[in-house]
Amino acid sequence: MRGVTRPLDPESPIPLFMQIRLDLLSEILRWPDPAERFHGDNALADRYGVSRMTVRQAIAGLVEEGLLRRHSGQGTFVTERVFVERLDRELDIAGQYADIGVTQEVRVLTFEFRTPEPVEAAQLDLAEDEEILWIVRTRSVGSSPVAVDERLLSGSLARKAKFHAGNARDSIAERLRRATSLGQVRWTIGAGTAGEALATLLWLMPQDAVLERRMTYRDAAGNRVLSGRTVHRADMIRYGFNLDLDGNRPQVLVRP
Repeated sequence: MRGVTRPLDPESPIPLFMQIRLDLLSEILRWPDPAERFHGDNALADRYGVSRMTVRQAIAGLVEEGLLRRHSGQGTFVTERVFVERLDRELDIAGQYADIGVTQEVRVLTFEFRTPEPVEAAQLDLAEDEEILWIVRTRSVGSSPVAVDERLLSGSLARKAKFHAGNARDSIAERLRRATSLGQVRWTIGAGTAGEALATLLWLMPQDAVLERRMTYRDAAGNRVLSGRTVHRADMIRYGFNLDLDGNRPQVLVRP
């Protein structure tokens, strides 16, 4: 059978059907031909050594998330939808998912105004006694986690933009624009492994691959107003870039 099967862990707090669903995600995103039928329930039950009921639970979630479709009498097929986060001037990731009929669930894990560590103050050109806002949140599609967002903002600017734990689930860049004019964003993208903490949040093994996007936002005057990173499951997300090539300032600046 195509694909590399990860052994299921019956001792894991993640249910078996969810482990199967997550194991199938990377195979679905690499599926070569949407016209080719996906694996049947019996084949998957044999592959994972579980009941057809468990397989059906896993497949049902993938159908609900729009990654698979079932046709009565014909079988299961991979949809042509791929999660691509376009990095452009609009910075509207939630809107991009909505455009393809997918709703992201955002959960705020940390929302804290506090005094920064020296390295954090340096990232925003702040004095060490100035306030910062630290936000950590997870993003999921259906019940599958896809990303962890970490954001560091100037506390005074965050208060001016009226951030609170409730609206921190929405677009952070859009709310920031209510308090200042954003002039530039710089992204650095690289690959890595999850590690213990991120593996727990993204339902991965610590050695599994992740895709990390680090960012710095500057206002119109060139001051750094936000820094942070987003860490994605590497088997679920791809990045797309839109650039101005007509002689104006690029919409996106990317460093290797």
